[in-house]
Amino acid sequence: MTNTQRAFEAAMLDFKDKLKGHSFYDQIIQTTSIEQVYQDIEKLQDKQAKSGRLRHLSKIEPFLARLREYSSVVETFVQTKPDILALIWGPIKLLLLWADVLKQSFDALVTTLEEIGNALPDFCELAEIFAGNNRLQALLVLYFRDILHFYLISTKFFSMRRLRTVFEMFWPSHKDRIQVIVRHMASHRDLIRKEVRMEEIRRADEMRNRELQHFVQTEEDHIAQEFASHRAHISPKSYDADLYHFSETVCDGTGKWLFRHQSFQNWLTGKERAKPILMAPRYPWRWLIKELVRLSGECQECHVLLTSRAESDISGGLEGKAIDIQVDKNNAGSLQVFVNRTMEEWFKERGFVPEVQGQLQGWTAPLAFQAKGMFLYVKVIFRMIYYINDIEDIQNQLEHLPTSLEDAYGRVLQHINASKDPHRKKLARSILGWVGCAPTPMTLKEIEQALLVDPSCPCKVPKVQARVNVVQICGPIVDVVDGYVQFVHFAVREYIFSTKIENSISLADMTLDLAIRCLVYMCQDHHDTDITEDETDTNILWGAYRLHHFSSSFWLDLILEYFALSDSTIIPEVLIEQLKLLLETRSSGRYIESDQRDSCLHPAILSLEWQEPALVEMLKSCTEFQTSSMKSDFELNDRWFTDLEIWW
Repeated sequence: MTNTQRAFEAAMLDFKDKLKGHSFYDQIIQTTSIEQVYQDIEKLQDKQAKSGRLRHLSKIEPFLARLREYSSVVETFVQTKPDILALIWGPIKLLLLWADVLKQSFDALVTTLEEIGNALPDFCELAEIFAGNNRLQALLVLYFRDILHFYLISTKFFSMRRLRTVFEMFWPSHKDRIQVIVRHMASHRDLIRKEVRMEEIRRADEMRNRELQHFVQTEEDHIAQEFASHRAHISPKSYDADLYHFSETVCDGTGKWLFRHQSFQNWLTGKERAKPILMAPRYPWRWLIKELVRLSGECQECHVLLTSRAESDISGGLEGKAIDIQVDKNNAGSLQVFVNRTMEEWFKERGFVPEVQGQLQGWTAPLAFQAKGMFLYVKVIFRMIYYINDIEDIQNQLEHLPTSLEDAYGRVLQHINASKDPHRKKLARSILGWVGCAPTPMTLKEIEQALLVDPSCPCKVPKVQARVNVVQICGPIVDVVDGYVQFVHFAVREYIFSTKIENSISLADMTLDLAIRCLVYMCQDHHDTDITEDETDTNILWGAYRLHHFSSSFWLDLILEYFALSDSTIIPEVLIEQLKLLLETRSSGRYIESDQRDSCLHPAILSLEWQEPALVEMLKSCTEFQTSSMKSDFELNDRWFTDLEIWW
């Protein structure tokens, strides 16, 4: 095999490799001559004539004529394999068929073929001039690469699904890439007219490759910039961190039953078209149902997986439209795997002697059954016994398992309330209360500082000098995820704040407590406006402003939430005093009256207007600012800078 033949072979293999994942390569090599191309064009024109949309295919005649000359010269001077010649003719038929779905796309392809035909030289004349010269073969290789590159770009574009929809959007960029190839074909023609050396031909080939790579890179950079711009404008929430967190918490060996379940397989493959929604009862997202049903009806390829706990209204809304899989009746095996894996980690960390390990395995035998399909139940039980040192206490817990999750929550709350350490009890109830009432999730660092803010001693500096283990203090019903303290399940909040539960936590009282702590915190010395930069730096270093964002953003929300929860018609005296202190310590002296309408404020606040007009005016201004700042067209102006300075 000569060097030229190897070059043709390499170009063919490169073209084939770049078409991986596309099924039409075999169709391409079935067309081996121009006669077959003309037959296909004739059939296409007959089809267009019958439908009244005949196009001017005579425009591509120069392109076909040049390719016929090129094919003849290659066959004579290079003696390549038939597969290589098939690559010259095969793509033309497919491109014309694909482009025919839309008038604009067909005209665009025909115009492009016409431009390429005009850029190609007279190959028969070229063969006469360079007969017996190795420069001819090198130029033939250059043209072959360009032709294949054009076919590669065009086949990938015109074979796109829904070309009718995306043509106008994507054709300009593909056309620009094709123009790069057309310019190179024209530059090869200039090489023919000059007395060039092989080195110049190689440089032309290298320049072609560099320019194509530069064009692709420039286009990718432009797309990336445009994507970043749209992303910044839309500001979509990224769930990558949540997905990573969930994937990390999945226990190996669990959940395999679902992928083997026949109903799941039918849903995944779309065998039951009438039931595109798969429902696995676990969590309540009832507000989504109506929209999901609509989407699944309009889009046949839409598959919806809905997980929810058993709810009659949800089941009723999906009756006859969903495949129902009862998770708790199918995941017993996965639960047992989870129990076994958790016990392995427990034994390894605690170092139980073999004899005790055997006893513990016996006591935990009923756990998977008692869980009734709930992994959370198993997790809560293990957290309850994980650090107990007395084996008899562990035995007592495992032999008297809670009958439900609510029963487990009750045991945790009972354990907190029965604590012999009153400080620990107050700490746990405060943390649980704040997690439940906070308008936005609180970070562990914010909670640590809020615990040190003492309303009875407002001058005490809330300097955090030790970490707080909230899981150890509050038990297995809370968790820390990405620095935020949260309940392990929404049902925890429903239980511990229920007025039907003995010694439950008062959500209204905890809301008031957190609001007062925020006010006390903002009135402390580290928030004075006259402190020096050095003092500010020092405060930052010891963590004085951990609670700043939360307290300055949500103190008013907490006050309003307190009124909503307590149904109180008067403001507690302790809250009035703290608000007066905020007004006294944080007022700048400059004042602009608010035009906030009274109806937007709680009646308990308005009842103070005659007694404490300045205080009510402050709350009006803050409410007005919050309302305005939530509008999409909100901009800070001199008025708001003044208000911020007064009520900071």
